[in-house]
Amino acid sequence: MSDKLRLCIVGAELGNIEGVGQKRFTVGNMQQAVESADAIYNYFSAVGIPFLKRYSDPNEVINTLRVGGKEAMLISPIVSLHKQQIDSLAQYFDASM
Repeated sequence: MSDKLRLCIVGAELGNIEGVGQKRFTVGNMQQAVESADAIYNYFSAVGIPFLKRYSDPNEVINTLRVGGKEAMLISPIVSLHKQQIDSLAQYFDASM
């Protein structure tokens, strides 16, 4: 990472994206491990992939941080960094609203 420009890092826990809080998968034996692995895959496919697709667009990140509120807090919980993140991204991307 030292040779790459770091503009902004966003992310969220899957349960928070879905709005249900932390989600756990029980693994107490081999059968539960298989079931949990399948459930995690399906959960990530349903919740994580759409999130990643949406926020892989830097303009979407900029606009979300500009609007603020719950969505902005979801992708970047440290509000004091939002302006810096917006400014950094806006230098390299259109960011027109």
